[in-house]
Amino acid sequence: MVKSKNTPKIIFNLNKLFKYCVNPIYKQFGSIGLSSVYRNKEVNKLIEGVEYSQHIYGYAADIVSTDININTSEIWNWCKVNLPLYHQLIWEYPERGSYGETNSFSWIHISFIEGNNFKENSVSSLNPKIHKYYKDTDTYTIGNFTHGIKRANQNLIKLE
Repeated sequence: MVKSKNTPKIIFNLNKLFKYCVNPIYKQFGSIGLSSVYRNKEVNKLIEGVEYSQHIYGYAADIVSTDININTSEIWNWCKVNLPLYHQLIWEYPERGSYGETNSFSWIHISFIEGNNFKENSVSSLNPKIHKYYKDTDTYTIGNFTHGIKRANQNLIKLE
């Protein structure tokens, strides 16, 4: 990491993210990989991340399962039930399948922001059937995100 005036804050944020989110997930599942954690603004722009991505502040990690027997839905559901603190928990693109099956795969985005961990539970997908499945009085959809979901359902992959 190139040092800047923000480096101490980013390191602080990463320490909290790992303490409250990444390390407990690793302790539970073991077979996880991190496809993205901190990325500077230039890298974020190169990969077409949103302009104010949580990753550029060290708030977020994207987690994949490296065990073909553990789906991202299982990790998402475990996090929702067992992690007492997080900002966002997003099941990203479940229709893409597991890591190692294809070059484009599903992952879990989890973030921690000191003093702002309201536990937003979401699914992100390009498949409208997945958003329709989660539509109820407690959810709302904005773009490719449905927020307020209660459980990640692996059977959604079969909706296509």
